[in-house]
Amino acid sequence: MQQLDYNITKDTKTATEKSTYIGPGIHPNLKMIKAAFETSKNGNDFLTFIIENERGDKISRTEWEVSPKKPINELTAEDIEKAQKVVNGQKEKIKQIVEAYFTTEELKNKPFILEGIGSFKELAEKALQFLGNKYENTPMRIKAVYDKKGWVTFGHSAWSVFIEPMTITEEDSKIRILPSDAMVRPAQPDDKKKEVNPEDIIDTPTMLDALVAEKADDLPF
Repeated sequence: MQQLDYNITKDTKTATEKSTYIGPGIHPNLKMIKAAFETSKNGNDFLTFIIENERGDKISRTEWEVSPKKPINELTAEDIEKAQKVVNGQKEKIKQIVEAYFTTEELKNKPFILEGIGSFKELAEKALQFLGNKYENTPMRIKAVYDKKGWVTFGHSAWSVFIEPMTITEEDSKIRILPSDAMVRPAQPDDKKKEVNPEDIIDTPTMLDALVAEKADDLPF
């Protein structure tokens, strides 16, 4: 009787050959492999941080410029307040990521100050200049959660700790899974992007616009 051949050959495809992605949870020993300010094909600026584990599984944090779809003088006071809240949250998330790679003493001698910044580009460039190559080969502990659109990301909330160096012991860690953290993928009205992961797009920013039509959730932009 003919039997199936279970011998491994050079043509056999294994699961390890396919790029995989970090799921929700608290993950130790992750290293940042890229921090960059780039522009998509539609001219939208974004700042991205990409982190991976020892197996090469990846996760990212991407911040887009908050751009109104209509003139600022046509926005209501409530719209402007909501947009400013998003900008403030962006600054806090970026600040937490950058400062995580410096000691308290280093920041005391040279603080990372985000004042007098007139644009998203200035914010991104200042963050990257301050960070430099400090992140290279520096293991971190990261909290990963789902965002509203069903992507796994880190640093979704600016108001809780989501990144810290591994020099902080697990017992002293300030990272917590909060009731507001989405650890189960939220249902999506249109699930056609189900088989796509944002890390597939990060290294090819010209594809980002097609999948991130609403750059800031629930904004009138």
